[in-house]
Amino acid sequence: MLRHGQSARAQGDAGPLLTFTSNSIEAHLSPIAPEFVSLNIDGLGEGKRGANVLEPPSMAGFTVSDVRLGSAAHRIEYRSIDESPTDPPAWAIELSDKRIQLTTEWCPGPMTAPFVFHFDLAKCHSTVLGIFADDGNLRLPALVHLPGQGSIRLTADGAPGTTVGYRSEHRSTLATLTLPAATAATRRIAYTLDVTAIYPRLPGIDDDPRFDPFRRNWLNVMQLNPSLKALANNTSSTSCAFCYYEYADVAALTPPLAAGLTALDVVRETLDRILAGGTAYGLPAPGNFPTPSSDTMPSMLIAAANCVREGHSDAWLAANYSGIRGWAESMLATDTNSNGLVKYSVSGNSGIWPDGFPKVRPSNWWDTIGFGYEDAYANALAYRALRDMAVLAARLGKHEDEITYKAAAEKLRNIFYKTFFDPTTGVLGGWRSADGELHDYYFLWVNGIAIHYGLVPRPQANSIMDKLMAKMKAVGYDKFNMGLPGCQRRFKTEPFWPG
Repeated sequence: MLRHGQSARAQGDAGPLLTFTSNSIEAHLSPIAPEFVSLNIDGLGEGKRGANVLEPPSMAGFTVSDVRLGSAAHRIEYRSIDESPTDPPAWAIELSDKRIQLTTEWCPGPMTAPFVFHFDLAKCHSTVLGIFADDGNLRLPALVHLPGQGSIRLTADGAPGTTVGYRSEHRSTLATLTLPAATAATRRIAYTLDVTAIYPRLPGIDDDPRFDPFRRNWLNVMQLNPSLKALANNTSSTSCAFCYYEYADVAALTPPLAAGLTALDVVRETLDRILAGGTAYGLPAPGNFPTPSSDTMPSMLIAAANCVREGHSDAWLAANYSGIRGWAESMLATDTNSNGLVKYSVSGNSGIWPDGFPKVRPSNWWDTIGFGYEDAYANALAYRALRDMAVLAARLGKHEDEITYKAAAEKLRNIFYKTFFDPTTGVLGGWRSADGELHDYYFLWVNGIAIHYGLVPRPQANSIMDKLMAKMKAVGYDKFNMGLPGCQRRFKTEPFWPG
């Protein structure tokens, strides 16, 4: 039986909260259970902490038996109401400027309750990054990331191989992180939570406050869904395979999350799930994609190449080359007229989409606009993916494959510009449908990625950027604090479904 059991969602008259504040941490602890009532941080230690990230606490049945409040550190001890004051505390909590230490010691009697963080995802899309063990829990070390605030590195001493519980439900606003208590087999565990900010160390940014949001939020896109054991839109949302390359591009530039843990390790585990037969949004599913979206295979290939190139994962590549190569072959097999461009199974012709929300998804991640057949964005990704696939083949000495994928990339590059350039607007269109029509709505993201990947000659690239900038000015777009618009021309013949 646990040493608690009473619900305490409302603290009522339990007594004053135990409060600690520093430039890095603001914490309020329950007076009746080892739980945080609220917690927020500033990973940069500048006192600019965000909102409380936690739900109300859930436990009762404990007493605070020892409180030592210092100017630089606090120590709080919790004992069960039926526990002797001479017994070790169920949990001792020490707080200092950038660190929280949670220590649990075993004593005979009923099992001590674990220490649980109840993350309110409606307040902050909190996530925990790490690698899953065979028991379904996360291995330590791990990293808790709080968008808008920074990160907390989680380690443990006293129990080699300790794993922690990490749970969420699909589309829920609650995620839990559970730290096991000491047991007769593991008599003492000290969990350390170090507040930090993890970001690429670029010259000049540490002393420039304009880059503070960059430093706190670099990891925001890395959201691990524990129910899927994969990177996802957020902790309780869908895993989108066509986003994997974006995660990998961020991960490749990210310093280690903790000793022995990198962001690319988390990407690689996500790819392992697909290689083992898992599914994700962007892969075939009834009511969504009849065949893989045109950007899914390229995205996974680019992510795999990042894992190998930056993560030094040659053994992983050798073990999984057949599956990775299968992604490349599946992508090339869509080129049904052998012109060098990958294709989607849905035509993209005007008038094919039903009124209301689409029952079949278009060809790329912008799945509310009628992209189909030859997709400029997906083909730009495919070009990068084929070049990456050639590098992977060369790494394993598979020279025939290397030649094949280099040739496929060059064939795609040679036809890309002439297929997608729209002489009436002076920019690249979004897709050419099966009936031959080019659909052009001044897509900034399509043009930008094609230019960035070298698919447009420099003089034409400069001209395209001039045209896009002029169009933004003409339509009066100036909300750059909100980002860039997806397109800049009103849809006339193509329906548009708001996201």
